[in-house]
Amino acid sequence: MNAASKPVGIDLGTWKICAASLDATGHSEMVRDERGDTFLPNAVRFTETDIIVGREARSVMFLYRDEVAYWMKRELGTALYSRPIRGQKLPPEVVQACVLRRFREVLQRQIPGESRCVFAVPGHFDQWRQRAVIDAGEIAGLNGLGVVPDHVAAVLAFLEATGESIERAGSRQRMFFVFDLGGGACQMATLVLHEGVCRTLSYEVNPQLSGYDFDLRLGELVAERMLADGFSDPRGNPVLWNKLYAAVVEAKHNLSARERTYLEVELEATRFEMVISRQEFESQCADLTASLQRKLTRHLQRVSSEPGRSMVPVVTGGGGRMPVIQRVLGDVFGRSIHFTVNPEEAVARGAALYGALRLEIPCSLSKPSARARSPKEKFAQLNIESVLPFTLFLVPDWDPEAEKIVIAGEGTALPAQTVHQLVIPHPVSDALSLSLWREVASRGEKMGELLIKGPPQPTSPLTIQLEVTCKETGELAWTARRPGTTEKLEVVFIPASGLERETVTQWRETLGSAKSWAHVSDGLARTRTSADRQPEESASGSGLTGQAEASASAADSRPMATPPSRPRHPRLAAAQAQGRWTPLEIAPPPAVIPEHTPSSEFPEVENATAKLPVQKGTESVPETFPAPISEPGPLIRRNVARVTREDLLQGQPEALADSIKPINVLHGRRREISPVEGAGTRPPHEQGSPDLGISPPGSAGVRSRAAGDRVRVGFGITLPRVFVGIIGFVVSGLLGLAIGYWLVSKLFPESWILRPW
Repeated sequence: MNAASKPVGIDLGTWKICAASLDATGHSEMVRDERGDTFLPNAVRFTETDIIVGREARSVMFLYRDEVAYWMKRELGTALYSRPIRGQKLPPEVVQACVLRRFREVLQRQIPGESRCVFAVPGHFDQWRQRAVIDAGEIAGLNGLGVVPDHVAAVLAFLEATGESIERAGSRQRMFFVFDLGGGACQMATLVLHEGVCRTLSYEVNPQLSGYDFDLRLGELVAERMLADGFSDPRGNPVLWNKLYAAVVEAKHNLSARERTYLEVELEATRFEMVISRQEFESQCADLTASLQRKLTRHLQRVSSEPGRSMVPVVTGGGGRMPVIQRVLGDVFGRSIHFTVNPEEAVARGAALYGALRLEIPCSLSKPSARARSPKEKFAQLNIESVLPFTLFLVPDWDPEAEKIVIAGEGTALPAQTVHQLVIPHPVSDALSLSLWREVASRGEKMGELLIKGPPQPTSPLTIQLEVTCKETGELAWTARRPGTTEKLEVVFIPASGLERETVTQWRETLGSAKSWAHVSDGLARTRTSADRQPEESASGSGLTGQAEASASAADSRPMATPPSRPRHPRLAAAQAQGRWTPLEIAPPPAVIPEHTPSSEFPEVENATAKLPVQKGTESVPETFPAPISEPGPLIRRNVARVTREDLLQGQPEALADSIKPINVLHGRRREISPVEGAGTRPPHEQGSPDLGISPPGSAGVRSRAAGDRVRVGFGITLPRVFVGIIGFVVSGLLGLAIGYWLVSKLFPESWILRPW
């Protein structure tokens, strides 16, 4: 192996991170820390005296919300991390770099020499998010080699596990289907490998379905059982939920290996324990698995009529270990699904192998060919061809009502090149400005501003020819000129977010020696000071004024849009008018991305289901807003906020935990919790009423049966309610007979009624 540089593959997951390198034989091996652990939870806690990453930070993420940061991967490529940390907001690249620093330390101890890191990223990451991932690694002190899509890395790991090389596997066309159910999203991709070219035919991502949603469903099941046993609702108590969630995750992992598991949670004066069966868990998640099967079937039908015969399934992600997921995949493919490679390690191993191919280092996939005629041919060459997972289009700022200019549609094979004629009917005094938008699921997201400088001032309509090239990696290249001339105009693209090279260097120096929050805060102050000087220098050196300067700062001046209010159910409105019900005032959690775009700036898109702006960097799919439903029957319960997925992701205001007061709630005799598909990633106004614990209509829920309720009888013992009722009936009957015998014997001692006794 070349001692100058060694490839390292890093699987930057939403929930956890792992890395792989190559051994002396050229095969991939996982990188382990000093404790022997392969995976590092993707969480960091900032205290006054230390920066804690990994397991210790994850264990208290619901207790110290202002100190712990998690789910940073979803916000890479945006300006700031959505939740303030100790009262200040940091770039998500910096927060992610604090976790990646741990891998730098491990690599320096285990791998001598220089390491070149390949980051595995989801297929829907555009060039700015890919750049943000590399920037995070650079800030952490890692030497980045590039990025590779998750599904491509999974295929490379599968080839290594089956003992095939790139040349042998590509001698005949083979089709792979990669299924990745991770902690933050579900990805599905279909690829074809032939003659050294790995081509993506289709790609689909569903951020509303992930392993975290299955965790919350199991948490709902345990919380309902705790309520039936007389305990308080853990979803309104951050301390209790923090304990319960760790036990729920462990129980979910145990149910993947056996039919039943035991769950125990230590409370203040007692403890809660229950036995959970795999059937109960799968029934709780029935709507999630049904939705997954429908989407899986539709995805495969678009590519092949017989997926079971023409495709090789490759399963990655920890969620693929659940037996119910394996059955769904088996039903679709018509055969049992086996793990050729460890699902949780496949992406990291494949990324390390891709790095070896990039560096032309011998590995298990690059066996020399006997027909090689030159030294370069001795190394296998792998070219990646992808499809665009979204639609890119431009909107002229000089005429917002004009028809949008589509650069490339969703599913376009890359690379692609298009030529457009821009007609400017009115003279402009400054550089021409166009807004670049990305459309996903009929919703638009502004990516940045395109400035064309140097056009002459015409007295008649001006025509400019714009050439757009979309490279294999999704990177865009722009060329503008006057028709009939060879002189090129200057084109500048200003992304909506991202770090400058100088800022990346400053943060790398800061985190290189940072050991506490004070060092990070000082680095933030220095970068702010440097950023304040940049606008003055750029304004004097670039010559952008007027419209161009306003366009350049548009990304920082976008106002926050307010979502529409949730419609009030008629019964709730009537109860509120009569004073029998008081609405719980819950402040909406911080948005996933702080950069909103007002709805007035959105171009009209067909089949739009809602007029809400899309947040920069989010992966949510828009849906309509159903009205909540309630059942009749008054009930007094504490006004404790339910812990929804948005609260867990973004942080619950401390005021919610303290606002405890009795209120009247319209509810039925039986308590019903009806989780819905994707409720984990929907905003609060789409999740029904959080204080009533009800869900939108049409959802499949789990009803607590009265026969299954238990009654506490003292000494920490609980018995089924039916059993207690039978005992009471028998005891009361015997007591009635005894009292009747005593009365008859005293009043009528010679009566014939006493003869049966």
